[in-house]
Amino acid sequence: MKVLFVFSGNSTTFAISPFIQAQAESLRKLGHTIDYYPIKGKGSGGYISNIPQLKHYIKKGNYDLIHAHYSLCIMVAVLCFVKVPIVGSFMGNDIIGEYNSKSKFLIKSLPIMLLSILVQPFMSYAICKSKDMSKLIYFVPYQIIPNGIDLETFKPLALKLDTNQKRILFLGNKRDINKNFILLKDAAKYIKHYNIQIIAPYPLPQSQIIELFSEVDVFVLCSIVEGSPNVIKEAMACNCPIVSTNVGDVSWLLGNLEGHYICKNDPIDLASKIEQAFEFGQRTEGRRRIIELKLDSESIAKRIEKVYEIIQRR
Repeated sequence: MKVLFVFSGNSTTFAISPFIQAQAESLRKLGHTIDYYPIKGKGSGGYISNIPQLKHYIKKGNYDLIHAHYSLCIMVAVLCFVKVPIVGSFMGNDIIGEYNSKSKFLIKSLPIMLLSILVQPFMSYAICKSKDMSKLIYFVPYQIIPNGIDLETFKPLALKLDTNQKRILFLGNKRDINKNFILLKDAAKYIKHYNIQIIAPYPLPQSQIIELFSEVDVFVLCSIVEGSPNVIKEAMACNCPIVSTNVGDVSWLLGNLEGHYICKNDPIDLASKIEQAFEFGQRTEGRRRIIELKLDSESIAKRIEKVYEIIQRR
């Protein structure tokens, strides 16, 4: 099957988002041809300006279907008015909105949420990452399919931990309100019995991130809102202890395994859970759970492939 991936090309860090590239590669391994079309431009006007070129690209490419990632990209694909089925992947805040550090809904995210609903009747199928996101899909068939993890890339490494210091890893953008770095900074004030170091190296090459998962004592995610955070699954695949706010499908992902902790959006509770992770003091069984949940990239690619096949049979 020949598929065109349409996605935002506005990142200054990556030419292609790592999870989109990983998804494409896993589908290629199943025998599909995947081409890329990055949409560049800020705001609705910037996205819409891509329509003539994308329309030409689609017609020239003779694609079996278009797989657009994120609501604005879905909108652009829809407005091309080509007779090619469109699969739309909602990413998270495009359909469930944005919130501030006090978990208050931000009105500015309402237009993109409304767009996520308005584009649905013009899609052939939708993919969302978590159950919370699926509650806002009304007008199109959908499946909940989280992003998969390449277990050959993300794996535990035999690295020695620093016994004199407890290292906390934070991988989000510290300036992104949703990533809520301030919660971790405030929590650090309540950790009294350990010599801690917070490592927050965003952005960082994937190879170094993998090493860090095996070098730190705990990975912390403080987000206000998420769909199905890839970084949680990556940490699990590396058997890294985890403390996370209860966002998206994180509670389901972490399960009841030792070394996994859910915290409130509260610095005292976060500090307590971090200390519990320190006391746990060993690697987790997160990788085994990823395999049990069939969240490896090959299993997820096969689920996406079935969506493509459903559309082709219509």
